[in-house]
Amino acid sequence: MDELLDGGEAFLGFVVDLLRAEAAYAVARIMSRYNLDVKESCTYAQRAAEADPKRAEYQLLLAKLYEQAGMKQLAKKHFEETLALDPANVEAKNKVKGRWPF
Repeated sequence: MDELLDGGEAFLGFVVDLLRAEAAYAVARIMSRYNLDVKESCTYAQRAAEADPKRAEYQLLLAKLYEQAGMKQLAKKHFEETLALDPANVEAKNKVKGRWPF
């Protein structure tokens, strides 16, 4: 019975982490949409991307916010990560293939 509870607690922890990631992503999107503090928006987007690094939309938002904040190297890294997760992502593809001078 204890093993079952431990497994259930691990699953519950996993679900909570995903919900936190989604909440952080939502906050970052809202802040971005209303042109609020871009560095704080980056912090929320980074939390989401770290909590669930396989979500291309998290990586893309983080890349766009880093670009807006003038952090070009970090933006490039996350545009590339977006493209690795979602090769059909046109926005990331355009950024990676045509824009970066380094």
